[in-house]
Amino acid sequence: MSPRILLIEDNDAVRNVLTRQLEMLGAQVCALPSGDGVKRELDRVRYDLVIADLHLPDCSGTDIARFAHAKQCQVILLSGDHDVTRNPSVLSAGFDEIIVKPLTLDTLRRVLESRSLIPLSPLAPES
Repeated sequence: MSPRILLIEDNDAVRNVLTRQLEMLGAQVCALPSGDGVKRELDRVRYDLVIADLHLPDCSGTDIARFAHAKQCQVILLSGDHDVTRNPSVLSAGFDEIIVKPLTLDTLRRVLESRSLIPLSPLAPES
């Protein structure tokens, strides 16, 4: 069964690329441009993973993490800020992982594989 992923990213180009990459990896993706419909979407559908940008126009990734964790959903934070892992409010929000943009297809594959959302790639490098 394909993993269901809720992607929240306000940058249209980034959202479109991430959506295509996640779909290439076999995921079913619901992509939102803001946090406006996140609560409603999490109430409506059971997602395996939420991937949220930290800085959104109408809420923050930390708010989204709280909503998603209440629904027993893993949350990955995306940020273009390389210092994000030193921010106490971000660290206390309980993200399952923090990834600094830009992301590659291999990074997304590793993230989904590490959460057992997709099978391990036969070409995956050994750790």
